[in-house]
Amino acid sequence: MSFRIPLLLCLFVSLIIPDVSAVCYLEDANADCEVCWRTSYSSAEDKIGVTALAECPDGVVAKWELPLPELMVEMVPYPVNFSIAIDRNVIPATPKGSDSIVPHANIHSCIASRGACTPFVANSPGLATHTPALKGDLDHTGYVMFSTTVQLVEEQYTIIAHIRFFIPNADPTLPMTKYDAAIGISRVIQPQTALCAPGSVYDVATEECKLCPRGTHQLGSTCAPCQPGTFGPQIGLAQCVPCTKGFTNETGALKCEQCPSNTQRPAGTPGLTVLECECVFGSYAKEGAGHACELCPTGAWCEGGLERPVPLSGYWADKECTKEGGCEGWDVFMECHPPSDCLGTADFLCQQGHTGRMCRSVEDGYFVVGGQFWAKCGPQGVLINVLGILAVIVVWVGINAIASGDYDALDTALLYVQITGMVASYGMKWHSRVDAVNTVLGVANFDVDFVTPMCIGEWTPVHAFYTQLILPFIFAACVATYLPISHVI
Repeated sequence: MSFRIPLLLCLFVSLIIPDVSAVCYLEDANADCEVCWRTSYSSAEDKIGVTALAECPDGVVAKWELPLPELMVEMVPYPVNFSIAIDRNVIPATPKGSDSIVPHANIHSCIASRGACTPFVANSPGLATHTPALKGDLDHTGYVMFSTTVQLVEEQYTIIAHIRFFIPNADPTLPMTKYDAAIGISRVIQPQTALCAPGSVYDVATEECKLCPRGTHQLGSTCAPCQPGTFGPQIGLAQCVPCTKGFTNETGALKCEQCPSNTQRPAGTPGLTVLECECVFGSYAKEGAGHACELCPTGAWCEGGLERPVPLSGYWADKECTKEGGCEGWDVFMECHPPSDCLGTADFLCQQGHTGRMCRSVEDGYFVVGGQFWAKCGPQGVLINVLGILAVIVVWVGINAIASGDYDALDTALLYVQITGMVASYGMKWHSRVDAVNTVLGVANFDVDFVTPMCIGEWTPVHAFYTQLILPFIFAACVATYLPISHVI
């Protein structure tokens, strides 16, 4: 298609221009004379007519009143004035119907390498551009002027001012005769880079290059404002500076806004909003995205970004307690006793066999001795579990047998051991060796959970509570049974 248009144009011009090299701007683009195309019609039904080219007749003068400057820069709008004067005593220009005497006037800018520029060249990309069509009436002297602007891309052009008018036909039964007058000039549109240094644009009024102000950059023939994500800290920028660390959501920004405390913008983000600022390593988003980040809580590991803190080894936090769920303690981390119960990590893991709050509950398939030692059920585990329970019962029976005797010293020792066991039950940081001693001494407190029978059957805190509640009655029954037997013996 791009080759067909120039070919058709040249064919058309060859038909209506008998000798292109002999007429005004068609021979010399800057020739100061008018060219007229006269179209006459043979009948009222004739819609095409016959067009002939020649210099305009006496009484018609087209003129550049404010011609385009010799030096023109791409994409700069240039004002231009052109006129026509018609001696109506010689050329009786008349409105066609209710239209103006001049119903059509505009500027055609034709790429010079594509062929002759005539009023009949279509407004086509890569071929020619037209300014908007104007219209006007002659004053009492037969004069009318038109004003418009021309803005072109880099190229060499033949530019014509086209003015159309009509005169009555000598035969009133025939359509009016149409005249298309044109004057032309040649202009080479220069690229801005050829005239102005990068970061400056050409000012038509002063005919000087001017540096783009702060907050803008050179974009073709204009100084365009810096877009969000960039800023213009100084004058004369060919390109705006990207916000590499901060952000800006403004157009024409002079500086970038800084990210909040303990945050940074990841590489590859456009820098358009504070929501792109994420926590640095060792901090977390307590208030959410777009806010200053808090330093990592004690006992936690903070990866940064928008990740929640996770417990370190030896600390516990409730995995189900989340900020999104509205839980207030989602960033609270508690030290485990002993620390080995809690493994931490992003999965909030407990030591094997441990589960629940502070990793102190017993996982299914495990049992506990003295609240300190976890063991796995299984063939051997069940046997150990049963033997351990029997051993504790034997110890309890022995303690009760001793306590039932008249041994004040032993009573005092038993009381001491029980008090020590109760003190040891508090979550204090006991030395590991003291923990082992406290575990042994804890058997004297008659705690039914000293050896949890979880390998034998179901054992819950409810079972432990009621068993612990009736334990004195069990021993009382045993003593009541034991005393008659001992008297008989």
